[in-house]
Amino acid sequence: MKQSSRNIYKEFCEISSVGFVHHEMIYDSNGQAIDYKFLDANKAYENITGLKLKSILGKTVREILPKITDDPFNWIEQFNSVVTNKKKITLEQYSEPLKKRFNLEAHAYNENEFVVFLYDHSDKFSTKEANEEFFELNPDLLCIADQNGNFIKVNHAWEVLLGYSKTFLESSKFLDFIHPDDITATLNEMSILKEGRITFRFTNRYRCKDGTYKHIEWHSRPKGDLIYAAARDVSDVVNRENRAKTDHDFISYVTEIATSYINLSLHEIEISLQQSLKKIGEFAFADRAFIFKYDWDKNICINTYEWTKKSISKSIATLQEVEITDLDDLPEKHKNNKPYHIKDVSKLSNKSRLKEHLLQQNIQSVATFPIFHGNNCLGFVGIEKVQSKVFFTDQEVQLLYLYANVVSNLYHRSHVESKLLEERNKLQHVLDSTGAGTWEWDVRTDILTINNVWASLIGYELNELSSHTFDSYANVTFTTWKSLVHPIDLANALKDINLHLLGRISQYNVNFRMKHKAGHWVWINSLGRITEFNEQGKGIRMYGIHIDLTQSKEKEIAIQESETKYRILADHTFHWEFWISPTGKHIYHSKSCEIFTGFSPSKFLSNQEFLFDRLHPEDLEKYKEHQKEALLNNKKINGQKNHAPYILRFKHKNGEYKLFQHVCKPVFDESGSFLGVRGTNIDITEQEKLKERVLLSEEKYRSLFNESPLPLYVFSNDNFRILNVNKAAEILFGYSKEELLNMTALDLRDKNEAKRLIEKLQRENSEEYSYFGVWRYLTKEGKTIIADKHSKLIDYDGAPARLTMIHDITEQFHLQKEIEENKNLLSSIFENSGTLIYMKDIDGRYTMINRLWEETAEIERARVIGKTDWELFDEETATQFVNNDQEVLLTGISKETEEILSKNGLSRYFITIKFPIKNAENEIVGICGISTEITDRKYSEEAIRKLSRAVEQSPASIVITDTLGNIEYVNKRFTEITGYTFKEALNKNPRILKSGDKSKHEYQALWEKIISGGEWKGEFQNRKKDGTLFWESATISGIKDENGIITHFLGIKEDITQRKQNERLLKENEETFRKLYEDTKDPILLMKGFKFVSCNNAAVDMMEASSKEALLGSTPKDISPEKQPDGSISEDVVKEYIQEALEKGYKRFEWLSTTLKGNLIYQEVTLMPITLKGEELLHVTWRDISERKEAELRIIKSESRYRLLAENASDVIWILNLSKNKFTYISPSIYELRGLTVEEALAEKMEDSMTPESLKHVQERTAANIMEFISQKGQNDFHEINEIQQPCKDGRIIWVEVSTRFSFNEEGDIEVVGVSRNIEERKKVELERVAYANSIKESKEQLEELAENSRTVVWEIDLTGTFKYVSKVASKVYGYEPEEIIGKKTIFDLHPEKGKQAFIDKIMSFQHQPELGINVENPIETKSGKIIWVNSNALPVKDELGDIIGYRGTDVDITERKEAEIAIEEKNKQLNLVIDNIPGAVFNAKNDQNFTLSFISPFIENITGYKPEEINREKTISFIDLVHHDDLPKRVKAMQDAYYERRKYTCSYKMLNKRGNFHWVYEIGEFKFEEEASFHEISVDGILFDITEKIAAEEEKVTAVLAATDEERSRIAHELHEGLQQTLVAAKMNLELLQKEIDLLSPGTQSNFDKGLELLRDGIKETRSISHSLVPKQVKEVGLVAAIENLTVNIGKKINCNYYYQNDLEILNDAMALNLYRIVQESVTNVLKHAKATKLFINLTKENNFLILTIEDNGLGFDVESLNKSGKGIGLLAMKNRATAIGATMDISSEIGKGTLISIEVPISEKAEA
Repeated sequence: MKQSSRNIYKEFCEISSVGFVHHEMIYDSNGQAIDYKFLDANKAYENITGLKLKSILGKTVREILPKITDDPFNWIEQFNSVVTNKKKITLEQYSEPLKKRFNLEAHAYNENEFVVFLYDHSDKFSTKEANEEFFELNPDLLCIADQNGNFIKVNHAWEVLLGYSKTFLESSKFLDFIHPDDITATLNEMSILKEGRITFRFTNRYRCKDGTYKHIEWHSRPKGDLIYAAARDVSDVVNRENRAKTDHDFISYVTEIATSYINLSLHEIEISLQQSLKKIGEFAFADRAFIFKYDWDKNICINTYEWTKKSISKSIATLQEVEITDLDDLPEKHKNNKPYHIKDVSKLSNKSRLKEHLLQQNIQSVATFPIFHGNNCLGFVGIEKVQSKVFFTDQEVQLLYLYANVVSNLYHRSHVESKLLEERNKLQHVLDSTGAGTWEWDVRTDILTINNVWASLIGYELNELSSHTFDSYANVTFTTWKSLVHPIDLANALKDINLHLLGRISQYNVNFRMKHKAGHWVWINSLGRITEFNEQGKGIRMYGIHIDLTQSKEKEIAIQESETKYRILADHTFHWEFWISPTGKHIYHSKSCEIFTGFSPSKFLSNQEFLFDRLHPEDLEKYKEHQKEALLNNKKINGQKNHAPYILRFKHKNGEYKLFQHVCKPVFDESGSFLGVRGTNIDITEQEKLKERVLLSEEKYRSLFNESPLPLYVFSNDNFRILNVNKAAEILFGYSKEELLNMTALDLRDKNEAKRLIEKLQRENSEEYSYFGVWRYLTKEGKTIIADKHSKLIDYDGAPARLTMIHDITEQFHLQKEIEENKNLLSSIFENSGTLIYMKDIDGRYTMINRLWEETAEIERARVIGKTDWELFDEETATQFVNNDQEVLLTGISKETEEILSKNGLSRYFITIKFPIKNAENEIVGICGISTEITDRKYSEEAIRKLSRAVEQSPASIVITDTLGNIEYVNKRFTEITGYTFKEALNKNPRILKSGDKSKHEYQALWEKIISGGEWKGEFQNRKKDGTLFWESATISGIKDENGIITHFLGIKEDITQRKQNERLLKENEETFRKLYEDTKDPILLMKGFKFVSCNNAAVDMMEASSKEALLGSTPKDISPEKQPDGSISEDVVKEYIQEALEKGYKRFEWLSTTLKGNLIYQEVTLMPITLKGEELLHVTWRDISERKEAELRIIKSESRYRLLAENASDVIWILNLSKNKFTYISPSIYELRGLTVEEALAEKMEDSMTPESLKHVQERTAANIMEFISQKGQNDFHEINEIQQPCKDGRIIWVEVSTRFSFNEEGDIEVVGVSRNIEERKKVELERVAYANSIKESKEQLEELAENSRTVVWEIDLTGTFKYVSKVASKVYGYEPEEIIGKKTIFDLHPEKGKQAFIDKIMSFQHQPELGINVENPIETKSGKIIWVNSNALPVKDELGDIIGYRGTDVDITERKEAEIAIEEKNKQLNLVIDNIPGAVFNAKNDQNFTLSFISPFIENITGYKPEEINREKTISFIDLVHHDDLPKRVKAMQDAYYERRKYTCSYKMLNKRGNFHWVYEIGEFKFEEEASFHEISVDGILFDITEKIAAEEEKVTAVLAATDEERSRIAHELHEGLQQTLVAAKMNLELLQKEIDLLSPGTQSNFDKGLELLRDGIKETRSISHSLVPKQVKEVGLVAAIENLTVNIGKKINCNYYYQNDLEILNDAMALNLYRIVQESVTNVLKHAKATKLFINLTKENNFLILTIEDNGLGFDVESLNKSGKGIGLLAMKNRATAIGATMDISSEIGKGTLISIEVPISEKAEA
């Protein structure tokens, strides 16, 4: 390697423990690789290979290692493949010349050069240095930043990605590089880090040096004030997602075409087909798109539709009969449902007739797809290129395929609908002629299918009753029908339905009322019968019709008025009505008397003197005299008037006297007989009290307006004339009040502002309240004031005007302009497609649905995504969907099918196109479906069935004859009514029913009517077969064919016999109480719905109507002004009152009405619902209160004007009585300011309304001014503005500006009139302004210092780029003195000619987003001609109005950095190669409980199978979870020792991999020591090496030796134990049993017996001792736990053995361990020999001071007691003896067939240990 090249990586390579060598490949003249030269190498390479650097550099490998060519592994050939293929190789290979095995990686470098990395496992190298290297060389973006957003340290990967130098980045804020739209999200993420939490997978965009942006995904961890982060460039992932979106857009495009035909008529489809061809052609960039139709019978194809580009001539006219034989094999391919795609027509055979045909049209490329329906090929769709050759893309062909399916559906639909229409028209004509609505009820689903006539009978369209409509039918629920039937009639209707379903009545025939849409009730005759039964014979479907009976019913109801009506009317009058007989007896008092007196009518009727008792003594004689006079005046005189009214005082039940106006008049009948005296008592108590009230003073509100510190003025809404102003407005504008009142609101503005005001008022004139925003005003001196303006539309002296409130924000406005910031918001895309679109993954789980799918399926999107059809739909629906999906997924071919979605008992039908979704490798990864609803078509087919059934099952009698009148058809109802069967009526004339009630002339008129095409309606009295007469209502008309010729006659007849009988109506007595109703003084009316339907004469008089007829039929709206005095809409309010009366039973209110002559009248109105003859009406009484209202208006008019001004101010207006320290008035806007109601605020004392500090300030200012105010007798204008702090109801403290004036009230008290407004925002702005000003000052000082001491030029330019200012440093950087540049050159003049225009365009582009400023790196040509590079940063400069007038910025000389970047990039390339090829896992971790990783290199996946991001960071598994639990203490100890000794640590241990196995690893680590950091607070840098193979090789040798030794020792011990020792023990036990019967032996025999027994015991003891000494070494060396584990491993091939133990067990002595091991060993032997078990469980645990050993099997088991008695349980007894020997207890439980459990408890206390 050349020296310059070496310098790039020398520093890194020299400190690395990885061998590195740089070679150059040498070729012969034929280009064959023959050798390679050593260019450079590091010290590690010398150490690993043993080749001295001095002796190899510059030489070839053959010179150094001549035997290299004898090596079986061809090194030259292998390395040549690296150079030639430019691909790395990784291998482990033994080198014969060097006698060593290497792990190495080789990479191509420059031309004919390559580098090799070698690694020696025995080498150690500095982890700290390696970690630094890996930080720098890591391809991921690593950085350390502080919480303030500053980069502290970044690695080289940042330079590569963004293009900035490390130095620049590490001196920058990372927020400066973030995309503006991502700033907020980044700040939110930083707040999470500040809370000490880790963030994962956060993505934002960083700006590169070239101006582009990169998507970066972050993983960050906070530590103290620092943030440690690793990131990666995910731009490619985002781009792939965008490409996926393109595919989604394609699907949306397909959807648009597929949905174009939804609900279109056949004519509209023709137009839409042409439009879709245009879309397909444009999408595929084709020159022509077309549709051809095959006529196989004529052997031709016809061009039916065509679209062409404007430059291409049309061919459709010449392609109407193309011979199929001219198309070669194209028709045959289409018949086989295959596409036909020709990229180059010219390459077809010269014999091809198709080629000749296409070339005649200049067609160069063509793609077609057949149109199929079923097995029939109908035609084909295609696209062509005329101007060029092209191979259409898969998407374009797929679109063509999908469109072919759409066209197929349309052809089929057109054919089917034409047939359906023909059938339906015929049957519909029959049904329409009946004028009846049809219904069909499915009893099982409760669904009622109705036709449009059914709905129209009650005033509805079908879609108003149901969303499930199809053609002229709709599905509603049975519940819907019930809700429309009158509640009184519903029970009877349901009863007859049930009786018919039970078979108790043959037909359902009921009359009931249904609620019309308009609100009235319609009488309906409903006839029906069962049309379908289930297997049990129960009716499950009914069919019937509805006939409107309203007209006939109204005839019955029209004559049902009676005495009840008038009694009810009289009882509900507003006033107290009474009637006195000629004898003076009280015979009637209305119920109203109880309202006014507290006593019921019965009290007055039962006691004739009661009225006298309750009258005021002073009024009693006057009343008696008046009554006497009235009774004596008993002669009827024309024009007789009421007696003069007078006032009576009546004592109410509560003791209060009520004032009544008493009016009466004599009453006579029609003959003139005297009937008595009828009168009215009118309560005028409140009216009189009103006259006595003290008038409220207007002064209070005038003061609020005039004394308000807030400038207020009122101007006309019509001509802008100023109508009123307050003092504050005079001061603000500088005009006197007189001057202002002679001006308009426009005079206070310049021309532009005046024009703007006019335009705004024209737009918002109807708005009651408007915020007018910021305006500029002109004072008398011409000064401009910027103000925040609020305006409210008010009534001012009867004319519309605007109350305007002004806040002078001139200073605030300029302040806000100085510091304002704009933010952009992103918008989201909302899907909107007319078809159902969805996607599923390969497992059938929904991954996407659109809005229409969600609405159609009625399932929320959140509940769909991730679910399968099985989880969302019923079994039948799901099975259908899944089967269709599977067919597409298995075949990989698109499929069109019909699917049914059943939901809530309704079925919806769809034509669905399903096609597979494939990934980039062409693998099927899911399925996409596009479903078009065809429910309407399905229901149209069903409609024909229904129409046929309707005719047959119709409750109306239907007759169809030929043109001669001969019967061809009668329905079932005809036979039921007439008694004639179908056969008897067939071919007969309807005259068989003739009864003679109609004349020959009438029949002749009937025939003339229907023959001429008209419709005849009338009634017949006909005769049945049995001679009985009956009445029929008939409609007869002609049925015409498609040519309009009558082919048949249709008669629809209804049996009206019962109706005829009901029409014999009787008149009821109407005279009783009619006089009382007509003559009462109170106007009384009846309302039905919203109309007046009845009224008395008093109502006619009050409304100045000419007659009752003039008033009746009108509505409250007709006799009311558009608005009431309070501004409410009269129509809306009266409807609200009517509804309230209907709900509560009563409503009284005041109302302004307009008489029929246009006069206004105030009324007190009472509404009360009543029922007359079953009809719901509203009883209305009026009372004229005009006189009272006029008095009230006079009283309040003086104050209303100023109250309106005060109450509508946006600021809070208030009055404080200082003498009483009490607020006497506070405007409602107090709620907006402090959250208090007016009542809550009035209850406050002054000291409660502000903070203590503010109170002290206010009291000092008040004390300073009040004495002067008093001394001046209130003559001077004491106006003061203070800023105070006030508490809000929610606990907040806010800043408030308070403007105050002093005044005296009428009682002489001093009052403070004040205006308060919120200045929280202003205070914030002021604080920001101070901070901003300080920041500007500091920045300016720093900038000037920087300019003077560095090569940074400060400059300012105008919008043309001309320099307005440059600092002195320009002479050092540019070579120009400031005076040579300022005003003479532009920023563009300094740019070299090359690339100047691009630079100009770039700078100009910043003006489109001025808030972003300028940030570019660009070259500059200095005065001497030298090219330097600068980084230009600038922000906009604005004038006082916020308009941008230029830019102010800096140029930083970055020439040196630019030159260095090239060198850095080359070095970075080499270092990245090294870090990618280290054969170990480098890590950085926090030494916490989980050893949390902040970084680990990808090599960890080679060791564990886990990717770096899966360990810790994605919480899949922690690092500590991977360390074997036995090795954790060893690892912790190694780390602790190293920590306290301040050195590196090393440790070998087992590590878990993803497959569940363990790898041996060798870890080298070093702590990053920090001051005052504990062991678990500091971080660790380290590296892991996989040494599994090395350990395995060593263990294999050791295991073999140990196994042989232990096997021999075990064999001897086993023979002693199983053979000799057990035999001796058995003998001993038998002798001990015999010893119990020793008394049977002679003394000599007994002595010998004892000696023999003693020797036997010694033999057993000695045998046991030898056996112990031969215990396998593993019991002593590895302990009991491991020994048992080895035992279980050895028997694992014979039985399923599970062994559980605790890690912290400590066995206290060898005897204990040996005995327990023997017990386990003996138990296992017994289980294997005798138990025939399949499972064995061994548990060894510690509880308190006991060691617990359990051994359990699932074998044959045995009877423990029987075994002990039989003497065969010697082995068990031996185990018990072993347990007893170590002080343990042993328990054995066993059950035959269920296995055995042995439990042993060993005490491990100090006593047991001894």
